Amino acid sequence: MKIHILAIVGSMTTPIAIELKKQGHNITGSDQKKIYPPFSALLVKNNIPVNKTSINAVTRRGNKINKSIDLCIIGGSYKNFTQCVQEFKQIKKLKIPFISATNYVAKHIAKKESILVAGSFGKTTIGGLLVYILKKAQIHPSYMFGGQSLNKLPSLKITNSNWSVLEACES
Repeated sequence: MKIHILAIVGSMTTPIAIELKKQGHNITGSDQKKIYPPFSALLVKNNIPVNKTSINAVTRRGNKINKSIDLCIIGGSYKNFTQCVQEFKQIKKLKIPFISATNYVAKHIAKKESILVAGSFGKTTIGGLLVYILKKAQIHPSYMFGGQSLNKLPSLKITNSNWSVLEACES
């Protein structure tokens, strides 16, 4: 499946992109012109191209938002970037299926038995610890947290378990 992610360089969208790539999907994304580590480095490491698809580049490169895209995932900050706004207009015009990143998480990562970690500080640390404990207990939950854990867990993992651990935020 070819999936394009608007506002791909973020704490929610970058982990989604990496997990979907690991599952075998063809992933591309758009964001602001200048993108920064750590998320930009993670996307490069996982061979996920960013800002290679652009409406403005149609005549120069022939690489554009088109019907070959099966699904678009829309990151919450897409409205802040002109390129992403223009691409979203094209996505709607071509009637390419799309879903917000938040709804994607709710549909594909959150499970029947969910532990939501909320608060101002420590969500990633506590989330990572809970995932570690549940893995040691052979539960192997799906999970997603916004930071990078010290125990080298990737920020997102989708499993067949009925359990999930998620950071709960304003999204």
